[in-house]
Amino acid sequence: MNGFFGIFSSVFNLIADFGETYADTAVLFFNSVFRRPLWFILKSIRRLIRTLFRSLVILFAPWEVDSKDYADAVTRAAKGCVRVLFSHPGSFVSVVIYYIKKAFTRYDFGIKTLSVWVIPAVFAVIAVLGFNMLSEKSVALKIEADGEILGYVQTEEGYLSAKNQAEEILKFSDGKNTGLPEVTYSYALIDINRFTDSSTLCERLIEKSGTSLIPACAVYSDGELLAVLHSENDARAVLNSILSEKEAESNYVVSFAENIEYRQVLYPESKVSSKNEFIKKLTSGSKTQTEYITKIGDTPDSVASANGMTKDLLLSLNETEASAEVFEEGTKLIIEKPSYLLSFKEVRTEVSAEEIDFDKIEIQSKALYSGSSRVLVQGKKGYDQVTSFVTFIDGKKVSSSEVSRLTITDAVPERVQVGTKPLDEAYSNSMGGIFLWPIVGAYGINSDYGYRWGKLHAGLDLGMGGAEGTSLGKTIIAVAQGTVIVAGVHSSYGYYVIIDHGNSLQTLYAHCLADSLMVVPGQVVVAGQPIARVGSTGYSTGPHLHFEVRVNGNRVSPRPYLGI
Repeated sequence: MNGFFGIFSSVFNLIADFGETYADTAVLFFNSVFRRPLWFILKSIRRLIRTLFRSLVILFAPWEVDSKDYADAVTRAAKGCVRVLFSHPGSFVSVVIYYIKKAFTRYDFGIKTLSVWVIPAVFAVIAVLGFNMLSEKSVALKIEADGEILGYVQTEEGYLSAKNQAEEILKFSDGKNTGLPEVTYSYALIDINRFTDSSTLCERLIEKSGTSLIPACAVYSDGELLAVLHSENDARAVLNSILSEKEAESNYVVSFAENIEYRQVLYPESKVSSKNEFIKKLTSGSKTQTEYITKIGDTPDSVASANGMTKDLLLSLNETEASAEVFEEGTKLIIEKPSYLLSFKEVRTEVSAEEIDFDKIEIQSKALYSGSSRVLVQGKKGYDQVTSFVTFIDGKKVSSSEVSRLTITDAVPERVQVGTKPLDEAYSNSMGGIFLWPIVGAYGINSDYGYRWGKLHAGLDLGMGGAEGTSLGKTIIAVAQGTVIVAGVHSSYGYYVIIDHGNSLQTLYAHCLADSLMVVPGQVVVAGQPIARVGSTGYSTGPHLHFEVRVNGNRVSPRPYLGI
């Protein structure tokens, strides 16, 4: 076969033969693997390897020869080489060389081998080398002015950034623009390391503008140009002197709040600032006046110098005669300080005490009625010593960062006894009131709250009531938790107790049995705690408890509080 059509036909036939043989072998192998002996399995694997080998040989067969004859010859040669490899290993290389020479003598490898394999291989190598070279290249914009190449940038933004920097430099001092050259763009393929940075392109644009430049130091504040001085040392000297003055005033480490940057640049000599001009620019803000108290030895010169003022200005502000040589101690002076363009940051170390709340521990107790409680151990707050770095900008606090914490006093937890004892239904309040019934075992009302015998009866007379018997000696309990403020004898009330429950609410228990009081002033009682016994002391018509409720000192009806 000749021509491209013959090549495609050969490849198609090869693939078809290979696929058919491989499929048949695979089917035979899997159908027989569990039914045939080992020799059949090995024979099937051998046939598969032989088929793959012959297919590969046919793929590289010379152009004019018959593919089957060529594959048979190569297969025989391979078998011979294998036999020699196992029988006479030392002769293997010479046998392989023999068969290779025989193949080149018998077959023509020229045109087919070059066209099918060598030529594509050459193109592949060329492609790899080409890609490798292109990986080190990049498309760039070439910037030219008056036929001179100024540089290469990746995008137009790179040039515009350099142009803006150059314009800012040229118009910084007098507001005029000397005029930058007209530039042209064109695309170019360059090495990736030949791109021009913005600063270099800026300097070249200024050079093309015809402006005379000298090496200088540009001072930037947060990216904005402040001034250009002859050297970085000059710029640092000015800024450090300002910081030293501020540190002397505050006694803390002071720095600028802005990010100060120094850049080495080429700059028009006529526009480079001196140190005095730089100071003047930095202090071009408004002036502020503060009060200064003189110390022993202060003179007009020393005070003026320490505050960045002239002696004449100091004396004029304070209407002091120029002949004054030394100020008296304690003299109040008005001083005027400049307001700087830059802000000052102070980091101060502050130590403070921080309160630590105490925990509340509740202990359940059957000795107290449910709903009542008693403080066993009063809780106390603890204190931590906190050290922080506090940042101020121009005297205003902007942030605080805790550095360390030391416990000075541990908090003491409050231990509270909480009642769990069920309330006796006989005297518990089942009507929704906030108070317990004040007498255990006596639930009658002998006399209600209201006017009686021409005057106000400001409480309830509680007892057995009617023919139920006497309430003498019955236990009187505290209707709610509180503090005893009175426990004594009164001409009308007889033996009586007053308990303060907080929130301007008090209860009174009168006509108690003589010497039956169980509490003392200042004692804290809980709901349901016995405080006395029912008697008939004072101005009384018989054994009963006179019970009052007082709100803000005013006696009110106890009924709502008892839930009746």
